[in-house]
Amino acid sequence: MTIGYEYLDNYLSFMRYKTRASLRQFAGYDGNA
Repeated sequence: MTIGYEYLDNYLSFMRYKTRASLRQFAGYDGNA
């Protein structure tokens, strides 16, 4: 189940990135739209 775990880790990292970007945009910091 190494592949499944790697996929989950990548997914969580992607969601964390999207959340951070959304919060940054919500706060008014226009970085990468």
